[in-house]
Amino acid sequence: MIGRIFETGERHREEYPIDFPTGRFWHDITLAPMRDEDGEIIAAVGIIHDITERKRMQDGLREVDELHRDIVAQIDEVILIHEEGRIVFGNPAAARFLGMDSPDEAFGKRGRDYVHPDDLALALELGELLDSASRDTPVTREISFVTTKGAVAVGEVTASWVSYKGNKALLTVIRDVTKEKAAAQRRKKLEQRLLRTQKQESLAVLAAGVAHDFNNLLMGILGNASLIRQELGGDSKSLHRLDVVERAALRASELTRQLRIFAGDDELATEKVNLCALVGEMTELLRVTIPLRVRIEHDFERSDLTVSGDPSQLRQVVMNLLVNASEAIGDRDGRIGIRIGSVDADRALLDGAITLDGLPEGRYVSLEVTDDGAGIDDAAISKIFDPFFTTKFTGRGLGLAAVLGIVRAHGGGVQVSSRPNTGAVFRVIIPEAEPELQSRFSSIPAARPSRPGRGLALVADDDGTVRDVLRATLQLSGFEVLVAEDGAEALRLFEENEGVDIAVIDVATSYVDGYEVVKKLGVKRPGLPTILLCGDGRAGAFEGIGDMARPQRCLGKPFYPGQLMALVDELCDPSSPTLEN
Repeated sequence: MIGRIFETGERHREEYPIDFPTGRFWHDITLAPMRDEDGEIIAAVGIIHDITERKRMQDGLREVDELHRDIVAQIDEVILIHEEGRIVFGNPAAARFLGMDSPDEAFGKRGRDYVHPDDLALALELGELLDSASRDTPVTREISFVTTKGAVAVGEVTASWVSYKGNKALLTVIRDVTKEKAAAQRRKKLEQRLLRTQKQESLAVLAAGVAHDFNNLLMGILGNASLIRQELGGDSKSLHRLDVVERAALRASELTRQLRIFAGDDELATEKVNLCALVGEMTELLRVTIPLRVRIEHDFERSDLTVSGDPSQLRQVVMNLLVNASEAIGDRDGRIGIRIGSVDADRALLDGAITLDGLPEGRYVSLEVTDDGAGIDDAAISKIFDPFFTTKFTGRGLGLAAVLGIVRAHGGGVQVSSRPNTGAVFRVIIPEAEPELQSRFSSIPAARPSRPGRGLALVADDDGTVRDVLRATLQLSGFEVLVAEDGAEALRLFEENEGVDIAVIDVATSYVDGYEVVKKLGVKRPGLPTILLCGDGRAGAFEGIGDMARPQRCLGKPFYPGQLMALVDELCDPSSPTLEN
């Protein structure tokens, strides 16, 4: 170092370590040339400073700085520093969040360039709030970003002012909540689905109860009207008024059937149904009621798409969907599209439909009815399948509820999508039919002539009007009648009176239900002719009671007295074969 002074003639400064047994010491040496009168260098003058402590402090700061960098690199939160609106620092988490290979790719870019357009105003608002707040007050907002790969990422952004390399800078710390938001949305959908299911179940219970009670009332109207007709004879001038009463009661029974369909309590006469042919038939039938200004267009993937179900109920589905679409179009020109196709229903498709829980994946027939009407807002969509809810004129509201009940009873589901002023799409999916399906239920036999002195009949029903109709009908059929108000009384009367020849028991008897009554009667008197009355549409639901005790016929309310008389004649005629399931 001294030699260098003599060679260059210039001042020189250098830091160097000296190792001693007690450790390393650092010195800061400054040497300057000393010249004589002729300007020749005759010596070197130096000043030595012990800088060991300073070096140790610098090394410590360097280690701290490296530690900070390691910490910043390891944390999951995104850290970005902005100067004059441009990014000047980012940690590896920032690169991962924004879909980059390195945070250097963001340097010099504006942070707002990565904000989702829908949240740009929110990001600007955050900046304004930060400017209006004190320097030490951070501001937090949830903002969506668009990554370099086009994906959407959601972050909880906390922004504050900091000093960075001596300059005022904006620090943003972003917590990635994309997965949390997605999980929350899935949880919300699951909760909504659960609430919807619970609501549908509650409404179904209510509908079934209303249908049962209403059917008992209709049983009284139809039964008494029929009995009056028989008492009046064929020449009475009042018979036309009885016709009016009976027609009104039958129309009312259709209303209760729609309620039972919604509740899922109505039985299905299952057979193979060509859905394309059925839709074509219903379209022709409804063409006279749907305005000519509304075009109906068909799009059938195949002409042989078949489901298993009750044709009359499936016609009800098609009719309600077409009428609903027509009324949505209103008084203007419009179009109704009907598309039928086959679809492989996966779990996502089934979960997106209103169904009963546990529908299996597989092949389904899809029936879509679209219209270009006024559309449905979100508030109405959540209620359109509720009984008696309608956005139309008073007196409507069972059509879509019946659609849902019928489709669920057929093992399918319903989807609806719409927005105001964009029309609506109703999609029904029902499993494709399996081959060689046959109807599960027998038709009602024709009435036979009554005979007097037939024996003793036992009747049990909770409804007094129905009991009166049953008593009168069985008396006309030639029986003496024992009448019970509940199941317990029916069993007592059976014990007290030997020789009961036939029992007519309502399913919903109190204290002891009708199924239990029939079971006990069968044990006491195997093969006793029995008719089970069902006011909730579950005629045919008596399988499994037991071979000895099962009813030999089941009759759904409301019914004509003549239908009951026909069953009594058949069961009490020794030549009639026992009905087998």
